[in-house]
Amino acid sequence: MRVMQIGLGAIGQSICRLLSRGNGLMLPGAAVAGAADPRHAGRSLADLAGLDTDPGITVAGSIAELASEADAAVLATASRMEDIVPQVLALLERGWPVVSTCEELVYPWTTHPELAGQIDTAAQRQGVVVLATGVNPGFLMDFFPAVVARLTSRVDRVTVMRVQDAGPRRAAFRRKIGAGLTLDQFAARQGEAGCGHAGLAASAYLLAAGVGLTLDRVAETLVPVTARSEQKTGDGVINAGQVAGVLQECSGYAGGREVIHLTFRAVVGEPESYDLIRIEGPQPLTVRFEGGVPGDGATAAIIVNALPLLWALPPGLRTMADLWPTRLDRNHAASPAGGGA
Repeated sequence: MRVMQIGLGAIGQSICRLLSRGNGLMLPGAAVAGAADPRHAGRSLADLAGLDTDPGITVAGSIAELASEADAAVLATASRMEDIVPQVLALLERGWPVVSTCEELVYPWTTHPELAGQIDTAAQRQGVVVLATGVNPGFLMDFFPAVVARLTSRVDRVTVMRVQDAGPRRAAFRRKIGAGLTLDQFAARQGEAGCGHAGLAASAYLLAAGVGLTLDRVAETLVPVTARSEQKTGDGVINAGQVAGVLQECSGYAGGREVIHLTFRAVVGEPESYDLIRIEGPQPLTVRFEGGVPGDGATAAIIVNALPLLWALPPGLRTMADLWPTRLDRNHAASPAGGGA
């Protein structure tokens, strides 16, 4: 399978390393797209991404500069729907199916229905699939909890917590969570694109679709977490009282009660990292990943592992909800099942 890579930030480079190792995959080309990585255009992909072997690829400056010989494309450029729609449409014009890391594309039918419809129409016209996934959203806080829920006869409530020490993470991740800012600086950034984790609402709707719930609404909160003592990172020092990270929560309501609660806490110096899933119902279940799941490596892996699925789904904009291994008995669900892509 010949797979073009679009976007060469840290995640895009990790995907390139996996694609270049063979196993039925081939990397014929790569391009930058978006504001984050235009400086990489014209560079050797092997040098940029640290590939084990040099495929002789020079990084293209845009999607338009790529050769047309490919079977699929990976798009790892942005988190917001508004930013990636033109890129997805440009790839679909080539007739390429697409796997994307875009958080808001993971389940956009409720949050961005018009943009989702544009992509769906274009993909169906070309007879190919567009699918977004990742470790979060796309798996840990939505797809995997819905799979775990297959072990119980009824789901009353789902709680998912992702708690991380952001100290060892990439500098770009720490910037996203506001590490090192004052509270006033954080307040000025709050609400802007790129502040905090994108995709909690998408996870709530995707999870609801998987456990047979229809959400009436979701409510999100984002608050800064300050450092209690000095914290050293690879790119500086966070003083006591400065922002060390974020606490984000998303609640999904059905029939007037909270049935989904998602917590994302990423803080420099967090004493314990873990991922926790709790299913409440007649047979309550709890799953916990001690130490947490490594976000960057897991995202690259699930993107590459999702590529063969593009030919197992009908054309159009699809979500991980189209891949549930079994369906819950909706007669036993807490409320009628939701829709989906």
